[in-house]
Parts: sequence; C-alpha cells; structure tokens
Amino acid sequence: MDIDDHTNNSTPDGVNSRSQEVWGLRYIDDAMVRLLDKNLDGDCRDSGELFWQLSDAQFSTVAVINKNAVLQERVSYTSYGVGTHRWPHEVNNTGGVTTSGGTSDYGVIDGLATANGGAGTAINNTNYNVAADLNRDGIIDSTDTSIFTSTFGGAKSALASGSISDANGPDNVFGYDGYVYNPDQALYTVRFRWYNATFGRWLQRDPAGYVDGMGLYAYANASPIDSLDPSGLDADPPSWTDDLSDEEIEEHLRKTREEKRQVEQQLRKAKGDECKELSNKKKLLVQEERGLSTAKKVRDQIKRINESQGKKGGGRQDPRQGRGKGRGRGAGFITPGTAIAIGLAGAFLLDNAADALRDDQGKCYRFMQKLKDAGKTGECHPELIQAGRECALDLGDKTRQTSAWGEFDTYIDYLQEACDAAKKNKQSCPNNSGCDNE
Repeated sequence: MDIDDHTNNSTPDGVNSRSQEVWGLRYIDDAMVRLLDKNLDGDCRDSGELFWQLSDAQFSTVAVINKNAVLQERVSYTSYGVGTHRWPHEVNNTGGVTTSGGTSDYGVIDGLATANGGAGTAINNTNYNVAADLNRDGIIDSTDTSIFTSTFGGAKSALASGSISDANGPDNVFGYDGYVYNPDQALYTVRFRWYNATFGRWLQRDPAGYVDGMGLYAYANASPIDSLDPSGLDADPPSWTDDLSDEEIEEHLRKTREEKRQVEQQLRKAKGDECKELSNKKKLLVQEERGLSTAKKVRDQIKRINESQGKKGGGRQDPRQGRGKGRGRGAGFITPGTAIAIGLAGAFLLDNAADALRDDQGKCYRFMQKLKDAGKTGECHPELIQAGRECALDLGDKTRQTSAWGEFDTYIDYLQEACDAAKKNKQSCPNNSGCDNE
C-alpha cells in the first residue's frame, strides 16, 4: 500500500482542503481510497470525507462509494478515455437527474416501487432495474423513492462533458487507466506527458523515441483497450519485467541474444521438422528480446529525464510521482506558466494533415511557423490564434471532412486559453519569478 498526500490551493486565500490517496499493490495506478479533510480539522473522519474507488480491468475508476458502501457516482469511458459522469440515482443515463413525469428518473423508480399492487419490483422480476434499486437490497420499493430525495438530493444537472467526478462530493481526480484528470483543461497527467482523451493523442512527442512504434503522438499503439502506458513512455511493457532490477534485465537480455545467436547458427544446418522447431523458437526469442530491450530503453530514458530534472534543481523524481499535488496548482495540474508550454508543445495534428503541413505555401505551414516563433519568444501574438483558425478551415476544405476538424477548433480554443493564462501570469510575475511553483 502506498499513500500520497495532496493540498488543494485553488482558492485565492490559500489552502481550503487536504486529501490523501491510498494506492493498492496490483498496479502502479491502482487507486483505492480517497481521504478528504474538507474542514481542515486534521482528520478525515467526518461525513463525506472517505471514499472507496472501484476500478475496472484497466484500473479506470468506474464508481465511487462512501464508507457505508453507498454509491456516490459512476463513470463510463470511451475506448480512448473520454469520461461520462453518472449520478448515483440516475436511471435514464442522460447525464442529469430528472423528477418530472413518468419517464423521468424519479418516475421510473416510483413506477417500479408501486408496481405489483404496491409490493414493488423484486430482483427476480423481469422488470427489475439495478440502477433503480438505490439501496441495493434486491427490491425496488418506497424506500428507494425516499432515498432518491433524502439521500441523493433529487434533481441534478449534468456535469460538463468529459467530467469524471463531482467537485462538491468525492472530487475524484483519478480516472481513465488510473491517470490524473485535470478538469480545467480536460487533460490527463501521465507522468512524462499530457494526454488528450478527446483526440486520443499525446500532447508531446514521445521522450523515449521510437521504442513502441513510429507514431510519436499515438496513444498505446492505437490499441487503448489492450494496452496501458502509465509512464507516457511505452505502451504496456511486458509485465514480467516489472519486478526485475536493471542489472537483471541486462543479464536476461544478454542471455536471450546469445541464445538467439546459437539458434540462428543451428538453423543454417537444420532440415525438415528440426528447421520448423528452431524457427518457432527463434520467433519466441525475438519477441522476448524486443520486450527486454524496450523495458531497458524506457528505464534508461526515465533515468535521463530524472537526472535532467535533478540538475535543474527539482530533485530526482520517482516514476510513481506526478499524479498531482493540487487542483490548479503544483505538479500534476496545469498552471499558467505550464499552460503555454503545453499549448505550444501540443501542436499535434491528425495524421492525414501531414501533407498540409509540408506545403510551405499553405495556411497550416504558417501556423506551425507561428508556433515555433511563440515557442522561442515565450509569447503569444494574436496572429498565432488567427493562423490556427485558418489552418483548421484549410484542413477541412482539403480533406472534405469539415466536421472532422471541430476537435481541432477545440484545440485552438485551448491554445487561446493557454496564451491568455500565460499573459496574465506574466503580468503578475513581471520578473519571471516563478509564481507558478509557489
């Protein structure tokens, strides 16, 4: 078990809450228990301060319950991680909770509760709906209609698209694949990179290089259902290497390569069934070598990045860190100073835009040049955003898929917000004193 401590500095007057996260042993991002000290009394024993996170096979948090095992919220995700929040008493799965009419959430529960002559609807009835059984006792009756209002508060508005938790409730920030979700920018923090679930793309090139393919911005080798990437450096490295030391990996790699070399020598003389057997053995050794080599490259890259951060005064960073130390401030969440860096570094475009970028007379090429200029000067000029808008329109015209570039427009909106935030930050920190890191 591992425990992380977090401070929320989102209010102008300083700290307004503290939280702790308890992690399990199954996986590096195995979120289990969220403890919130909302009233800053030094403990997490008051009502609404302890929550259990329930996760699926990919360690995505799909539900949160309180210490009495009462459901607080549910979350579903697209393949690439866009979350959809559900309230605990939501039956119709529309995002919000309605109370008016027979087809409203309350109407559905009340209809099942008064069915069968007022006896309710039991679990063995074909009309039973587990979402309407709010106390999960196996029968939908008047108790559930009472809980609808008294416990869960009746009508609720839907949270913003992509949201994974109620900020006034569990305020859970660990969502898709156990990654840290930043609701302000709708991005995930995955240690060495930022991930945009809407695009299904990383915002930065892969720091580890081409260790898991040619797509430096592609997430999980375009196989998000089968793969995880907890470091942002390599999609789903072989799990059997996780418990090996660096020296053991190098030794395994050396032995595997030596065995592969011997099999290749034997293949030159082999015939018939022996040849087939040796060929199959070589394939397995090649796969093992590739897995070990990838694990070694990722670990080496993590060391280089950590050493680089240490030289800059930040100290060495363990790969488990970077989950986030607060909402809107500190590591793990976008602050004004880091927003511009993310916006400029995040000039990723969909693959079929490559031709447009190579056209040195095109509008997208101009946009990329403006991005580079902004990256050098650290300032955003109005021409940058305008160039981005023109690039989006140009891409839509050239591909005849104008609607497909709506998400690119959203990216430009994020860039605009990043520029505005950077401008405000520069005004409040005229001497570049690093206000973000206070």
